[in-house]
Amino acid sequence: MFKSILEIVLGKFSVIHINGGLGNQLFQYAMGRKFALENDVDLYLDLMEFERKKKKSRKGPGGRDFNLSKFRIVAEPCDQVVLTRTLFPANKFGKKALKLRERHSSYRRRLVLENVSEGLPNLENAALPLYLSGYFQNYRVPFAIREHLLEELSLKEQFAPSGAHLARIQNEQSVSVHIRRGDYLTSNLPDEFGVLSVDYYLSAMELVRQRLEKPSFFVFCEDVDWAQDVLGGFSDVTIMDPQAPEHDMAIMSYCRHQIIANSSFSWWGAFLNRNLGQIVIGPSTWFRNGSIPIDVILHPNWIRHMPENGRLFT
Repeated sequence: MFKSILEIVLGKFSVIHINGGLGNQLFQYAMGRKFALENDVDLYLDLMEFERKKKKSRKGPGGRDFNLSKFRIVAEPCDQVVLTRTLFPANKFGKKALKLRERHSSYRRRLVLENVSEGLPNLENAALPLYLSGYFQNYRVPFAIREHLLEELSLKEQFAPSGAHLARIQNEQSVSVHIRRGDYLTSNLPDEFGVLSVDYYLSAMELVRQRLEKPSFFVFCEDVDWAQDVLGGFSDVTIMDPQAPEHDMAIMSYCRHQIIANSSFSWWGAFLNRNLGQIVIGPSTWFRNGSIPIDVILHPNWIRHMPENGRLFT
């Protein structure tokens, strides 16, 4: 259970800043949960950014919803009392708090940001109450508390794909294939993140065919028409109809193996897979701009794949 008023006054808790889509939210939760477990403190989620964006539109940052509430997480949204207790004399995470962090070493111990290239915060001199902000896309964090996360990231409401798909996923050498297009095609994201090429997916699927007998590929892509045009002609491929993000991720994790995009969403679909003989194939470069080294994001047992023609991105 969460802290009493006295314990809040004493500051024996931590807060994690939540933003982005479901994959980002899960990495942030994992970082906050790991710190909470290691330091025997409770974890609160700062959802103020979602609340601000909801006043202007129906969804949160980047048009995304807060999805962690669909899971059995061990954390609660923080209220203004908790937020002010953590960031005082600031009352929210923003320009004032960041300026205080620049000017005062004691404040830097309470407001800790990630080292982007490592996907980790420096917690050596951290003090309570602690506020964490970042994306924390480092495989070591979730894998360090994997057994906790496998339990906590089960859906509150029972869900299963349609009977026909479920039977095939369970009984065949099922392989989820996640293709991220959508927002990666807009604005400057293609130059920063990079859209993985058709060559990447075709060659990764061929690699799976060489390793497994009669694999069945289940393709998850928000652009169903594009996926159907490119991959729908293969007899061992099924194009899945998009569902709620947490449901798509769950179905991915039910598959025995994964081919992932350079996307935190499909990363978590692979992480939540409990199959001991799992094969995971990911791109040999995560983001085109190199902001996240591949050995930071991909587990050592996951395959780093580059098409033979060298065309990883479109």
